Amino acid sequence: MGRLVTVSTSNLNNWALDYEGNTGRIRETIKLSKANGSRYVTTPELSIPGYGCLDHFLEQDTVTHSWQMLASLLVDRELDGICYDVGMPVRHSGSLFNARIVVLDGKILLIRPKMSLAMAGNYREGRYFIPWSPPQRVEQYELHELPAAARSLQDSAFVPIGDAIVSALDCSIGYETCEELFTPRAPHIDLSLAGVDIIINSSGSHREYLIYTARKVC
Repeated sequence: MGRLVTVSTSNLNNWALDYEGNTGRIRETIKLSKANGSRYVTTPELSIPGYGCLDHFLEQDTVTHSWQMLASLLVDRELDGICYDVGMPVRHSGSLFNARIVVLDGKILLIRPKMSLAMAGNYREGRYFIPWSPPQRVEQYELHELPAAARSLQDSAFVPIGDAIVSALDCSIGYETCEELFTPRAPHIDLSLAGVDIIINSSGSHREYLIYTARKVC
């Protein structure tokens, strides 16, 4: 017999470099999702620093402040009891990745870097980030950037980073991020063939305002 699971998505009004404001909105959406019976909530791509940081992604402060904000979520015991993911830049082996951090009860389960970057129209993700390659590759990430209070909550000094599946007692969860959905070999194809139960796609698309001017024609 199948079991019902409730998951939540969030469309947050986050702003570039508004670390505390963005993290506050993330915290509230996690609490609201938990209160409504969700067992998982996903937040937008690069939800902690905001998607539109442009060349600020190349500054180490953007990475450092993102880890500080993540730490404030990890030590918040009101967020226990629900799995959630947040988006932020992560530097690994000298490269900067657009990554999702999957968290449960203050512990990081997975760092999932984006594998296909948006490079058309308004998007220049390749200016800042490196795509993770090849698919299904997993390495170990040392939690050296995480502040001590949050680092002490982890079961290990290392967490997996890469294209991986999170396995729970009664389901499995796979990930793809925005642009990956539109590629010829989208991650959800292999995830589905592998029997993954829940596939989560987090996006950070821009807002575009169109202004039309009416002109009287005689």
